Amino acid sequence: MSIMPYSMIRAIIVVISTVVFHLGYIKESEWLNNLQLSMLTMMPIIINMLFSFHWSTRNKTPLILSIATNLTALMMVTGMFSNETTFYLNTSIPISIALSIIVNVIIEKISWRNEKFPNKFLLNMMLVVTPLISILFLSLAIKVLMPTNLSNAPKYISSLIYPDSYSSGMLYELARGFSWFLGIHGQLMFQDIGYEFIRESNINITQWANGTSHLNILNQSFYDVWCSTGGTGSTLSLLICLIFSRAKQYNKLIKTSLPLAFFNINEPLIFGFPIVLNPIMIVPFLLTPLVNYNIAYAATAYGVIEPMHNLVGWATPPLINSWVATGGNITAVALHISIIFFGALIYYPFFRIMEKITTLNIIDAIPEILPSSNITKSSLDVGLISKSHHLNELDEIIEAQLQIKKLTKSGDFILFFQPQVRVFDKKITALEVLLRHKGHDGKITPPYFLSHYEKLNIMPEMDFWVLENAISHAREKLTFLPGMTLSVNISPQTITDPRLLVIVDDLLRQGIPSGCYLELEITESQKISNPEKLGSIISNLQEKGVKIALDDFGSGYSTLSYLLKYQLDKIKLDRTLVNGLSLPHGGKFLNQVVNLCRTSCSNILIEGVETELEYTECVKSGIDSIQGFLFYRPMPSEEINKLLLQHS
Repeated sequence: MSIMPYSMIRAIIVVISTVVFHLGYIKESEWLNNLQLSMLTMMPIIINMLFSFHWSTRNKTPLILSIATNLTALMMVTGMFSNETTFYLNTSIPISIALSIIVNVIIEKISWRNEKFPNKFLLNMMLVVTPLISILFLSLAIKVLMPTNLSNAPKYISSLIYPDSYSSGMLYELARGFSWFLGIHGQLMFQDIGYEFIRESNINITQWANGTSHLNILNQSFYDVWCSTGGTGSTLSLLICLIFSRAKQYNKLIKTSLPLAFFNINEPLIFGFPIVLNPIMIVPFLLTPLVNYNIAYAATAYGVIEPMHNLVGWATPPLINSWVATGGNITAVALHISIIFFGALIYYPFFRIMEKITTLNIIDAIPEILPSSNITKSSLDVGLISKSHHLNELDEIIEAQLQIKKLTKSGDFILFFQPQVRVFDKKITALEVLLRHKGHDGKITPPYFLSHYEKLNIMPEMDFWVLENAISHAREKLTFLPGMTLSVNISPQTITDPRLLVIVDDLLRQGIPSGCYLELEITESQKISNPEKLGSIISNLQEKGVKIALDDFGSGYSTLSYLLKYQLDKIKLDRTLVNGLSLPHGGKFLNQVVNLCRTSCSNILIEGVETELEYTECVKSGIDSIQGFLFYRPMPSEEINKLLLQHS
């Protein structure tokens, strides 16, 4: 993905070269073509450096050290198997990728054990020397032990898929497409074959123009026009499926992919939908260009369209390339339009399958605390790939997935409870449910990890799990005082989720603890995506007997509009207002905020109170309830139940 800007620049140069050639500027076209070929030659080296950059960033190893080690390994191996003086320009994409993986994995393993190397210089020496020695011995072993006949294997494979005949052309397309399934650029993978085939195509067209040879059906333009419309896999057809889909989650992916598809660049679509390592989408990805291949081959063989007698750059936009390659044959353009939409019909059923089943199963990410969980598997599935895998968020998505995976392997989620105290008699009137993570080592972690769930758009699943288990836990293990409230936080993603009302109805039918009220705290510190819908949801919940509290008031978005738009049962002032009491006018400011909140006729609570002085100032301001370490810290259910029994 990182090399895509480089590929885009090269694609634009190819387009300009093609246009300049057809305008009659032959020398300028040749210069531009040599420039893009030079860029292609540098591609393995750039990929090697980019691998090093990303791996170094992830593992926090010295960047220069990582790049230097990787490049040295690449030069060492390339020079060992080449007799050319410019051997460093004679490497290949697969070798570059393979060496990058091997070298960076070794560096990663060593850096993870840095506690064994208290000397930083010694650690850096190990990071350089170990992978280079490993690559050296591996290369020597391959060179010495590889049989002579095995050394001819690449030539034999190239002869099988050399695309100058009908059957070998089919194999060539399959090989190019399947390499993408593994995340390797198919065109670059077989660039040596491509160079030779372009040369032969040019010779054949020149001989045909001179009347000394017939024109071959198969040439480089045939593959670029008919089999790579929108890029390898004819992915312009898939893009049409996305465009005609009603799902809004594809909008960013379409905006990113569509402009590039006009230059037959499809990396955002291949990684963003995705097709890489996707056993479902690889089927139409391979099938569509093969069908196009056969249709175009038959149409050419039976004289429906002329063989292509002009070579066009692979980045020449679709339809324009078929027009130019056939010398302005309108029938070829019409056929091109037809196979694009026919390809969309091939992609469509697989696209629909992906919409239904490409989901992240969050059951593994939210292990059960209580066996009575009623959240079904289907309610815990969200369309992660289709919603979120667009280019500009790919790194964050992958990192969030990795962090959640580590989290679920290292421990379990548990619930803590923190009392809320009424000011005038210091009586416990409510319990706030707080999510924690308990590691296998016993360490308790606050919910900093929730940002990863927000990034993956799966906060509703976490909220539903907390809501259901909090009520079940309270019903079975806690003794509530009459009129107490059980308060559960709900994220902005959850409050407008259509499943919320259904789940609340189900929980109310099961029953909540006798004499207890359910309260949902809306987090005000994050933006509500659909404020118009929020009002009707609040009213609906309140009609069911559910209280609504506004959490973190004064720390986020749309503060005053919340007081005007919505009927709230409680307003929780953010602890930043408590911190502000130490400032000269902090008490007056808090008093004004409380007066402002009184306009909504809500109960006012402030959180984060830790000292008697803060408590006194809060009482002076007219606050109704307090939550903070001055009275009670968050505690597990066993401790909170003992506390409630003491106050009963």
